[in-house]
Amino acid sequence: MMSYDTGLSMEERVTSLFQPDTLLPDQYLDTFRRKLHLEPEKKLMLAILEDAIACYQKYLFARDSKGKALFEEAKEWVEEVRQRVEAGRQFQEAVREVLAANAQLLALARKQRRR
Repeated sequence: MMSYDTGLSMEERVTSLFQPDTLLPDQYLDTFRRKLHLEPEKKLMLAILEDAIACYQKYLFARDSKGKALFEEAKEWVEEVRQRVEAGRQFQEAVREVLAANAQLLALARKQRRR
């Protein structure tokens, strides 16, 4: 039989697919805790991305200044997230960073308007 770099024969590799994985109870429960904790955050991230894409598509050919501004904002947001993901960040991390940066800019703009 032919061996691969694992040192196991094909028969041993196929048989190992049907062997149960051994987990400690804490390891098993940790997988559920993490999924339950991150699930709402994932939903929020996807909703934000969905909204950005919807704005991008809706205002792509806008002629009025408000529509053009909404298109540019969505375009910039998606581009910022894309660049961060391409730079090696995970999607959720990239979205958090862009949202944090946008929140800081919004706070600065509000302060300037009050003056």
